[in-house]
Amino acid sequence: MTERKPASESVDSFVERQIREGQERGAFDGLRGAGKPLPGIDRGGDDEMWWVRRKLSDEQLLALPPALKARYERDQALLAIQAATTETAVRAIVADVNTKILRINMTAHTGPPTDTMPLDPERTVARWRADPSTREVTVTATTPPPTPLSRRERLRRRLRRGSGGAQGRLG
Repeated sequence: MTERKPASESVDSFVERQIREGQERGAFDGLRGAGKPLPGIDRGGDDEMWWVRRKLSDEQLLALPPALKARYERDQALLAIQAATTETAVRAIVADVNTKILRINMTAHTGPPTDTMPLDPERTVARWRADPSTREVTVTATTPPPTPLSRRERLRRRLRRGSGGAQGRLG
């Protein structure tokens, strides 16, 4: 465990001393990639987040806004349903994706609103049974897609919620 910073020493000098002592002990010897430039550093250009995008790609992580994540989860479930071999498997996939979609829909978040509806288990199973050769499942929206709000309507809604604007400051 590292020692506590003495009150008489500045943070910068304390950190520098810790690094220097670590170098003297050889704590930084033999590190992977030592003495080599960071891979991809020359491809960064104007993108300050190039390394984050690279890390997400290398780790195969998915970073999507909740609205898009709900759609992605639904699409992945539909692909899994096409490959399912039993009705029980189809129902399990539908139950799992519906839980994920409902959790996303019930959570307050920033970004575009979530308009992804849960799958209807009976309709999904019926479609799965209808054509066993292709196992295609199509989603029918139970509500029409939302129309983009005007700037005035977005401001009006923000003011009603009290999340900024004059009403939030005055009230």
